[in-house]
Amino acid sequence: MLRTLEGEGLVGRAPDPVDSRVKRGRVTEAGEAVRERAMYAVERAVRADLPGRACDGGAWGAARG
Repeated sequence: MLRTLEGEGLVGRAPDPVDSRVKRGRVTEAGEAVRERAMYAVERAVRADLPGRACDGGAWGAARG
């Protein structure tokens, strides 16, 4: 799955500065843009399905960053 995401430019890999056996994953700017659009779509769907309920704070707020 990571290879697919990497191939689409959504994540990247970088060597670990301390342990050369380790590769560190990072989300690219394109990946961050996809995450933002996905979170917005989920939030809209939740608000449509659960009118009157807040999607702010709690686990939802933590997931949004």
